[in-house]
Amino acid sequence: MPSIRWLHLTDLHVGMKGMGPLWPSLEDEFRRDLALVHRQAGPFDVVLFSGDLVQSGTRDQFDRLTETLQQLWTHLADLGSTPVLLAVPGNHDLQRPSERSPEVRALLNWSHDQDLRGALFWHETDGKAYRDVVDTAFAEYTRWTRSWHAAHPPPAWLTVRDAGLLPGEFAASIQKDGLSLGVVGLNSAFLHLSGSIQRGQIALHPDQLHAICNGSPRGWTAQHHACLLMTHHPPEWLTPDALAFYQGSILLPQWFIGHVYGHMHEPHAVVQSVGGAPAQRHFQGASLFGLETWNGAQGSHVTRLHGYSAGRIDLDAERRGTLRVWPRIARRQAGTGLWRLVPDYDRFSLDEQNSFSSDLGTRPRPAQPVQHGGAPPSRPSVALASQGDAAMPEPPGLGYSEAWYVPHASEEQLVVNMLRHPAAPVILKAPPMSGKSTVMRRIIALIRKEDRAAGGHRLVLHVDLGLLTDRALEDPPACFWEMALLLVDAYAKALQEGGHVGPSVADWVDLAWQRPSTPDRRLTLLLEQRILAPPLSPQRVVVALDRMERIIGRPAGNPVARMLRQWVDNREDGRWAPVRLLLAAPGSSLYFHAPDAVSELFAAARHIRIDNFRIEQLHHLARLYGGRWGDQELQRLFELTSGQPYLSRLILFLEATGTSKDELLDLERLKVEHCASALRQMWLVVSEREELRKPFCAVLRDPTIKLSADEYARLYQTGLVHRTDSGYDVPNVLVASYFRERC
Repeated sequence: MPSIRWLHLTDLHVGMKGMGPLWPSLEDEFRRDLALVHRQAGPFDVVLFSGDLVQSGTRDQFDRLTETLQQLWTHLADLGSTPVLLAVPGNHDLQRPSERSPEVRALLNWSHDQDLRGALFWHETDGKAYRDVVDTAFAEYTRWTRSWHAAHPPPAWLTVRDAGLLPGEFAASIQKDGLSLGVVGLNSAFLHLSGSIQRGQIALHPDQLHAICNGSPRGWTAQHHACLLMTHHPPEWLTPDALAFYQGSILLPQWFIGHVYGHMHEPHAVVQSVGGAPAQRHFQGASLFGLETWNGAQGSHVTRLHGYSAGRIDLDAERRGTLRVWPRIARRQAGTGLWRLVPDYDRFSLDEQNSFSSDLGTRPRPAQPVQHGGAPPSRPSVALASQGDAAMPEPPGLGYSEAWYVPHASEEQLVVNMLRHPAAPVILKAPPMSGKSTVMRRIIALIRKEDRAAGGHRLVLHVDLGLLTDRALEDPPACFWEMALLLVDAYAKALQEGGHVGPSVADWVDLAWQRPSTPDRRLTLLLEQRILAPPLSPQRVVVALDRMERIIGRPAGNPVARMLRQWVDNREDGRWAPVRLLLAAPGSSLYFHAPDAVSELFAAARHIRIDNFRIEQLHHLARLYGGRWGDQELQRLFELTSGQPYLSRLILFLEATGTSKDELLDLERLKVEHCASALRQMWLVVSEREELRKPFCAVLRDPTIKLSADEYARLYQTGLVHRTDSGYDVPNVLVASYFRERC
């Protein structure tokens, strides 16, 4: 029976402080245990290494890694294995760049920059400056992998394509005895440029898969009996839009039998089949050498985590495949204190072979002989799909796209009309994850279209306060300086958008900050003397400030709000008459406990609320995603989500990319799988604020409960609770069910 066999290693962390005196004894145990596992699972064809090979990406650490792996390869050769190394980089395999670089700052604000993550970074030419940052960060990893593979050339039965979009990506084809296995490695660590990156801030994109598979993941995976995906990070570390891409356009069960990763040090495996579809399998490896430090009552403590696994795919005469895994974990022996690698019975249900297996079903015949070579196809934009040449349905979270936008026509026109004349600020407010930033961009597009038709010189300066650093929000002078940089950058972009030729703005902020004045006055004079003044003297300047919630409750909040209020009050001065303010913030952030400059600014503004989709808007959205939904199905979807924009888009996107409607209309499936990440984010918004969590949970327990006016006002702004004749209602069935389990 043909088979392909591997070792899965992860998180070795060569160069980690404290590793020197501890690794040799574990290395001896690792070699001893490998000999035992080799008898059952070997000989090994490949070693899958899912990242964090070293600790901080320096050349000397990679040189020591070479020595360590060479000793391992010698031991494997003595056992009868001559494997090929297939590795992806982890967040410790790079050298973190200076955060003062504009490109680095932009990448660290990835989740707040829709243009960057949606298209700019992936654009072949326009995104090069950002990808150069990533290439430089992984330069030593790239140098090391090339050196290793030059010293250990692959045999004829394995071919590797490594011309990916990002460092360390590859597509490998293994063919032995009539069995072919594909392994795709993608770089999930390219945004881990700072130690502050947390769960939910990592990205994967279909363009990565598209490029490494020579333009067609479907075609490339079809050339094998089975394929594996390997990254460093688990899927729960992805941003919501990246998770939607991952579920709908990357880890498709018809392409990959499983996903192998590391990073979390604790091993686990999940095999799940939904709605009769092929199973999806997740294999998280135990760290080969992990030292987890934590602080307790008696000071600093270190938890040691060690383990690895072996795997094998078999194919019988009827092409029925079986996947078998041998998980190993280190345990300290009582009495002696020695570490011993043993079968991991604690986390897995193992058979008499100390392994567990998964039936892969009858495998398709490979479509054609596997071929490699040539450069990846040109990638001019993000518009191509991973499923071939068709336009890819857009997942939620990518920002404004006219082709995928569902209008809020009356609210949009009302705002456009208000901004035609000098008046109080206009604020767009919406429940969290309901698309206020997308609506703001839509309104900006409408205003610019109107301005082009009217002629003259009019500008919209779009500034995303989500790009402000945490340091700036704690330090008002630094905040004004960063806002000045954002405002000048927005001005340059607005001139370009309007087809205007303007002066060089490169030194505007530096020159303004040489003026002997306060930071807020410097920023005000910068706007007055550079943007509003001759020779351009615009007839109207709309300053659109998104994510205003960033300043609420922060030390920089009141100074910034006072400055903005001054801009509005200056409209009697002819120079300031063209200025309009358009603001956006989630409604849940606009409930204040005491008067201050921020609350006064919002109290003086005219509020426009963006509500959930109505049923007719949901029909519009369904048509954008292919129109394969019947009236009753959409009514059921509306009942489940109450038209919540993010959840509605996510479900329609998943159906358009292959998930069955039966599965997507199943409340339990949505809660535990497809919408789990988005629901978790919504829960965090509520659970972290006691003034929201307590009354909301009370309503879920008893809808007839009496809430105070303040309690209801706060809950109403979250978009979760409505008043009824008999009490209160939570119309979003999916949210109500998910939250009820946590209250």
